[in-house]
Amino acid sequence: MCLFPLFRCCNDVDQIKQRLNLNAKRYECMPNPLNKWSLATRTPDPYKGNSTFYSQCQSGFTYQPDLNQCLMWMNDKLLSFTESRTRCNSFGGELISIHNAFQNGLLAQMQNDRGWLGAVRDRTDHPWFWMDQTPFDYQRFQSQAAGGYCAYLDSSDQLWKIVDCNSEAMYALCAAQPVDQTTQAPTVCQAVDNQPLYNCLKGWQYSPQTGYQYLVFFDQNFTTGEAYCQSQGGHLASIHSDTENDFVTSLCCKSGCTKYSAQPPFYLGAFLVGGRKTNGQMVWTDGTPFDYQHPPCYEINDDEAAVIIVDHYDCGYGCYPGAWLIAKPFTVDVFPYLVCKKR
Repeated sequence: MCLFPLFRCCNDVDQIKQRLNLNAKRYECMPNPLNKWSLATRTPDPYKGNSTFYSQCQSGFTYQPDLNQCLMWMNDKLLSFTESRTRCNSFGGELISIHNAFQNGLLAQMQNDRGWLGAVRDRTDHPWFWMDQTPFDYQRFQSQAAGGYCAYLDSSDQLWKIVDCNSEAMYALCAAQPVDQTTQAPTVCQAVDNQPLYNCLKGWQYSPQTGYQYLVFFDQNFTTGEAYCQSQGGHLASIHSDTENDFVTSLCCKSGCTKYSAQPPFYLGAFLVGGRKTNGQMVWTDGTPFDYQHPPCYEINDDEAAVIIVDHYDCGYGCYPGAWLIAKPFTVDVFPYLVCKKR
């Protein structure tokens, strides 16, 4: 998969043709009236063929040394923000974040199109934040007046455009940290009251106690979540012991009572799993016996009720991390965390 032509010409904000010099980390004015570089003037890519750099990335990603990140340009299918992020997360990555003008210009060159950013807000009057939990210390919005909750980087003018998360479809750059393939970078949690949602372990996580793998993905409802898990060779997770319940709740950092999901109806931190009530009986979507139930802190005895597992601390209604909530709206509402399970 070709990520980008390293020396594609681009426009800056003054509409002056410039070339991005990766080694010097700066823009250089184009030297001739045609605003084109000849092939002879291009500097060879010092990282091409260097296995020391490429070995730091998992399959499908390419190492970008100026960002010290592994990148994948997902340009085979136009997807909504939620679909793009779910796909990127399944590869162990996160949609890109941008922290300075150099990065903005470089990433705009790489994608040479419209591409989703990993930037969201949970209210139009609330601040933006990056889904990868890095500081929101740079922005280049075309306008803050638009009413959407998501944004994309437009390579044509290098500006960020605010849109609805699911009404647009486009490509996306997926970023992952370069790590040794035999180890995994740990998730660093903040203090509960400061911890935004979505700080979770990325990619499939194996539990030696259960013999299964688990994958956290985001912002789906029960039907679309189960369909996604099936496309990955599994189902929404079934829970059969305290050990398994604890493992699932360990996949994301715990948050407090003031941090909400990025999609309506804006839930606190919680995992949607594969349990639901059908014809008066609780069943798991993977067909395994419903032989375990954590004491629920809230339950409505309706048909089609679904199981969520709390991942936030007590907010005044008696629930705590690991406790279950069972109620009917959970089959249709969009939840921040969903968990796939497979062998």
